Amino acid sequence: MSIHPARAIFLCTVGLLACGDDTTSQPVDTAADSGKAPQPSDAGETRDAAADARPEDAGRATHDAGSATDADAQRVVLRFRAQLGDEPFECGRTYRDQGSTKQTIALHDFRMFVQDVALVDAEGREVPVALDTRDPWQTPDVALLDFEDSTGECFGDGGTNAEITGVVPKGEYRALRFSHGVPEKLNHADPKTFPPPLQTPGMSWNWLLGLRFVRLELGAVAADLDADAGANAGSFALHVGSTGCAGNPNEGTIKCAKPNRSRIELASFELGKSEVVLDVLPLLSGSDLSETIECHSGTAVCDPMFEALGVSYATGQAGDGQRVFRLE
Repeated sequence: MSIHPARAIFLCTVGLLACGDDTTSQPVDTAADSGKAPQPSDAGETRDAAADARPEDAGRATHDAGSATDADAQRVVLRFRAQLGDEPFECGRTYRDQGSTKQTIALHDFRMFVQDVALVDAEGREVPVALDTRDPWQTPDVALLDFEDSTGECFGDGGTNAEITGVVPKGEYRALRFSHGVPEKLNHADPKTFPPPLQTPGMSWNWLLGLRFVRLELGAVAADLDADAGANAGSFALHVGSTGCAGNPNEGTIKCAKPNRSRIELASFELGKSEVVLDVLPLLSGSDLSETIECHSGTAVCDPMFEALGVSYATGQAGDGQRVFRLE
């Protein structure tokens, strides 16, 4: 049974619903997918159609909390782009010969929360980036990258964001560090109580398990529209979030056995010149994209995808050897 978060608050308050003591390690989606085709979900996921209707973003104008007027500070603009190997990975395009069975695929959704953004100076010291407040994409704690623009097979409101902005002290910097994820202090409460981007529809599971840190979805399409190319309509979904969570969200006592956050370091970074590439190809490596493949962070199918992202599936801790992020 799907219970809208607002009704859940009422039921918890009057004692008609036990809240926050679920010890399941399998995410349960509470946000519905809007779009042109049904999207993959966990067995037992519940969806709230109203919760996934994108809010009207009348206040999309940018306003910065940080200031570049201080003589000791400098602006930071980190630019990101999604690719599939050497090609831009975009809505409205198709990509041939992907996966172990050489399917033609199309992007449906690609969004990612980013936290703990920092630069590394010439002495090897980590210097946190003071993130701007940039509605609806960024708060001082977290930013949302959004590469889907609602064209082609993609779904959503069409708004996109491919940069993170902030301020650091003036200096020489040689590396970039960040994590995909949402800070713990924000990850297990009602997202409606927080400012954007934490309210973004389609990025919530439930209060216990928190938010989806990464949402990547794509589908296989016929390789030849004029003939039977033998391609099945497979689908691929990667939803990364914390698992093994227990506690009470109303009391702030939730602990997750597997945080499932990366810690990415990209060397040879040049402020104002380097661009971060998110290459989806390593996430698809070896997958039979004629089949339905769903990683909701709780089953072993996630193992190679987590490894490519720089997370140990076994422990949920950040690891080495990520293959998704690079600088160009």
